[in-house]
Amino acid sequence: MALKPLTQAEQDAILKAFGGGKSNFKQGASQRKAFDENRRDKAGEDPLSIILSVDDVKGQYDTSRTLMTTIGGKQREITGADLEAFRRNIDTVRKAFKQGITANQVLDLSLKMDLDNAKEQIHTAIPVRYKGDVLHFMTNAWIESDVKQHYVMVKFLDLGAIATTPIPLLTATKTVAQGYLAFDCDCGRHTFWYRYISTIGGFNAGRAETGFPKIRNPHLSGVACKHVLRVMFSLNQALAISKIKEMVKIVRASAKPLEELPENQLSAKEVKDAAKRQVEKAHHDRNQVRRNVDDPVKQRKAKKEAERFAKAAQTDAQKQRAERKRIIANGSPMEKLNLRRDLENRVKTLQREYGQTSNENLLDAMENLQNDINRLI
Repeated sequence: MALKPLTQAEQDAILKAFGGGKSNFKQGASQRKAFDENRRDKAGEDPLSIILSVDDVKGQYDTSRTLMTTIGGKQREITGADLEAFRRNIDTVRKAFKQGITANQVLDLSLKMDLDNAKEQIHTAIPVRYKGDVLHFMTNAWIESDVKQHYVMVKFLDLGAIATTPIPLLTATKTVAQGYLAFDCDCGRHTFWYRYISTIGGFNAGRAETGFPKIRNPHLSGVACKHVLRVMFSLNQALAISKIKEMVKIVRASAKPLEELPENQLSAKEVKDAAKRQVEKAHHDRNQVRRNVDDPVKQRKAKKEAERFAKAAQTDAQKQRAERKRIIANGSPMEKLNLRRDLENRVKTLQREYGQTSNENLLDAMENLQNDINRLI
């Protein structure tokens, strides 16, 4: 169901985030980054620091510090049992993301609150500059925020390998967009709730965070803020795809390492025009941030893909049966020997599966295979 169109006043407020010219695109992000790093350094160096460090979580926690947590729903002092729970939560995150994360997984694994906020409050995600395998976005901030915009960085972890693979440009581009990535955002939600998760999960593109979020997110739930979610949703849309395509083209045309490639930046007019188009269409249903399971367009594509796969599998099975009949009836001695060995191995595999599942359908399959083996003897 589509939302109501944004009022002209709402659109004007959002577009202010993209003022200030090209200098705002890069300098603004750099200033936020420097502020965050300085704040974290000071917090870590403070003798009365309340950061729960790696050593603390491992068990070297000094109880005289009386740090607090909200695990269990209420703020209270940390106990040894809490540290064990923290370690279990950390292990869970590391196992879940040991192979990285994709844009679709970010959307699917995020909290409903963050998804709702992305849909209702963040209406723009504009790629403003790119270099090597990193694409920088600007989004609007919520109307009640103390800033006008936020900066999200996305690093495509497979871009170098995919770009140099001899496949069509558009195929490579979409593969990059749908592949593994890392990200960062300058907002407080990412900094204090999710940066630790992205760090231990291996999909952090910014400053690493080693302090466990004992107050704000002790259960390590969710993965991304509303600004990142808007960006992840945009990666399959035309504007972002066009910039990823340019990134792939640049890598293909150069022998330089990714970090030595030149930086490209959109003009102030290009960014402002793109933002204007997005706010004008923000209420359209296709622009609402949602999980894959809630996206009817993606569900229809998934259904077609499943049907295509099932049809292909059925065709392959028919070809295999026809080839088996030919060999049984008129095959050479060597073909019959190889087929017999293959069928005997398949019977053994089904026997093991039946021992584990007791699936009666496997008995019929084994009987059919054994009949063909007998015909080969």
